[in-house]
Amino acid sequence: MKKEIRYGVTVLYADKGKVLQSGETVGTEIWLSLNDNEMNWKEVDTPVEPESPLPDTYEEAIEQLDVYRAAYNIVTGQEAQI
Repeated sequence: MKKEIRYGVTVLYADKGKVLQSGETVGTEIWLSLNDNEMNWKEVDTPVEPESPLPDTYEEAIEQLDVYRAAYNIVTGQEAQI
């Protein structure tokens, strides 16, 4: 972690392949407020991004919609109005 003073504000920078974390907040460049200090931040490995649950193509989206429509029809016994 690198620390720098910019415009009178302490700024923390994560090393390459790392992020700074404080609770659920994560970032690579952190500007500390007056009520914060660098001891509240720890440097951790960059988390792996989960695969997007969204379809990549229009065709995949239509296939997924058909699955939802069929499941709705089975569960409710009614035709889905999508």
